[in-house]
Amino acid sequence: MNVKQTTPRVKNRQVVKPIIYGSYAQPLIQKSPQGHTHEWIVFVRGADGENISHYVKKVVFKLHESFEVPTRAIESDPFEVRESGWGEFEIAIKIHFADPAERSVTLYHGLQLYSKDDTQLVGRMPIRAEKYDEIIFNEPTEGMLRALEAAPTPPLNRPAEFGPDAEARELSRLQSIMQRVRDEFARTQAQLQATSQEVRRVQAEVMELESRY
Repeated sequence: MNVKQTTPRVKNRQVVKPIIYGSYAQPLIQKSPQGHTHEWIVFVRGADGENISHYVKKVVFKLHESFEVPTRAIESDPFEVRESGWGEFEIAIKIHFADPAERSVTLYHGLQLYSKDDTQLVGRMPIRAEKYDEIIFNEPTEGMLRALEAAPTPPLNRPAEFGPDAEARELSRLQSIMQRVRDEFARTQAQLQATSQEVRRVQAEVMELESRY
């Protein structure tokens, strides 16, 4: 995403800030009185753990209108909102920068409570949905440049968890989960079969005893 120019800028300067935004959701052990099924957190953070409050003034999260307070303005790190609910919806995330001359950036994130492939439905495994992005400041204002340089700028390489082999690692993880599901299903089937055989044996013994009288 590019931050558009609205005022004179520092010529020939570009600063790139990598961020991660998204959500984590965890099924509740029991439904709440309001019928909520999950607790979740939506967030924006530096891709390498950097405290982005050096250059971010606030982050405004626009939740679903059904929430009592759907608009949440967070003005300090960590820039996140913790809530609970039962439905999935799109969240608008508006990032305001330290220098008001810099135009804000709006991102959109679909809150995910349920696994798309059913592999994470085992137990109470959390649902993770996050994205990597880069905020590009082309010729920032002097005030913004000072704010950006107040914190160390991380390498422009994407973090390892978002690297080229991320999909392969995720596939391996999902395959491992599926194998555990298959193993558990096989054990359950074997137990049911053994129980069924035992029931038939007992029934046969009962019928034999009844036939004697």
